[in-house]
Amino acid sequence: MNTKASRPPLKVDEDDLLPQRKPLPSARDDDHRILAAADQLSARHGALRDGSSHAATSPPPAPSRVPPVTASWKLVMPEYLDRDLSRRAADRRVTKSFLVLEALAQSGYDVRPEDLIGDRRRRRP
Repeated sequence: MNTKASRPPLKVDEDDLLPQRKPLPSARDDDHRILAAADQLSARHGALRDGSSHAATSPPPAPSRVPPVTASWKLVMPEYLDRDLSRRAADRRVTKSFLVLEALAQSGYDVRPEDLIGDRRRRRP
């Protein structure tokens, strides 16, 4: 025994429907599109994919400097000394680490000249 009243059928407005999805291109279409883009790029840069034309030779890249193996440690010091070190570093436009390495070198420790870099921030070419 069903006590629920039957509901009237829903009226669907065509404007409320979601748009139909476009069919996905086949893998063959993707391959052709990718190959065409690669051909355009190769032609623009003077080299063909089949290797029949050689691109203009450019000088080999300069060897990059290999950064030294480093270690880090925490130094606890009085605040007044840290302020003084910070001020001196700012005045000379170097890092506090540079000042510490410089002081160690002046005290007789073996610090290589290539490790005494005042500002280790990377520069944009």
